[in-house]
Amino acid sequence: MENKKTEISGEIEKIGSVVQSTSTDPLVGRCFVIFGNEGIWNYQGHIVGALDGGHYLIQFFEAAFGMPSTLAIFHITEMKWQMGRPKGSWEFFEDDQHLRDWIDRRHGHAS
Repeated sequence: MENKKTEISGEIEKIGSVVQSTSTDPLVGRCFVIFGNEGIWNYQGHIVGALDGGHYLIQFFEAAFGMPSTLAIFHITEMKWQMGRPKGSWEFFEDDQHLRDWIDRRHGHAS
């Protein structure tokens, strides 16, 4: 089972890199967090690719280790920023370094 997981993970990385390098969609390749209650983010991830009809393939990452987790498809209307970061609000970042810097600043770590 572990070999299969590694194979799938490798395929996802290949797909992600191809989509990112050829896409002109401004969201593809961006990292994000989705906020839960009280302005604390519950999920973090990366937009792998743009699909038809305003849908996007999303790669989630485990919070503890930053390892790829599950994939999901979201419509653009679900991916919105809201003032005050209420539950379900999304915040986008240029890339993974931008996201890491933001996390460090929120937790008071030096970058």
